[in-house]
Amino acid sequence: MIGRLFVAFSVAGCLLGAAPAMAEVELSYGFAATTNYVDAYETFDGPPALQGYVEGGYGPFYVGLWASTLDPDDTNEIEFDLSVGALRTIGEVEFNLSYTRFIYDDSGDCCGEFGLAAEFAVSESLILVTNVEYDPQEEGSLWTEVDAAFAIDDQWAVSGALGADTGDFEPELGREVEWDLGVTRSVGESGWIDVRFYDSNQEHWTWALSAGMDF
Repeated sequence: MIGRLFVAFSVAGCLLGAAPAMAEVELSYGFAATTNYVDAYETFDGPPALQGYVEGGYGPFYVGLWASTLDPDDTNEIEFDLSVGALRTIGEVEFNLSYTRFIYDDSGDCCGEFGLAAEFAVSESLILVTNVEYDPQEEGSLWTEVDAAFAIDDQWAVSGALGADTGDFEPELGREVEWDLGVTRSVGESGWIDVRFYDSNQEHWTWALSAGMDF
C-alpha cells in the first residue's frame, strides 16, 4: 500500500507544478435521469435513477459532488461521491489525478479510491482514455480501464469502455472483465440522450437509456 501511494503522490508532484498566476474559479453542473443505474461495483441490474453533479475548479485543481438515487427498497436510497483532483497536460496528453469518497444516506461513509487517468486526442473526432483505480482499504484492489469516444458529427457520437480487475481476484470466480458500448446524441446546446449496453463475464448483459443536461 505504501509503495503504491508513494508512487501516486510522486506522480502528482511531477504533474501539478505551479498553479497559473491568473487562475479563475470555474463552475460546472448537470443532471440526468436513467432507466438503469449500472454500478460496476454492485450490480448490473440497478433501478431507475435521478442523478446530478456540481464541480468547481481553480487552476489545475477541482472538487466535485456527484449524487444518485438508489433502489428505494434498499437500506441506502441516495449515493454521494465526493471528489478532489488535479489536471495537468503534458504534450498531447491530459492527466487527471483524483481521490473519490463514496458516502450513503443511511450507512454513511463507505470507502474511497485513488484514480489516475490519461486522455489523448488521436484526432478531432477520436479520444482515448486509460484509467487506473486503487482502493487502499481493499487489499489487492486495482481496476484498469480503456475508454474511447468517436464523434460522428456535431450531434452523434459512439463510445465504449473495456475494464478489468487487474489486482487480486477470487479464483473460483475468475478475473472480472466488463465492457460497455453506446450511442449519444446531443440535443440543443446542453442536452444529450444516450443508449448504452453493458456486459460482463460475471453478470448478465443489460442496457440503459439516459438523458440529461450539462452546463
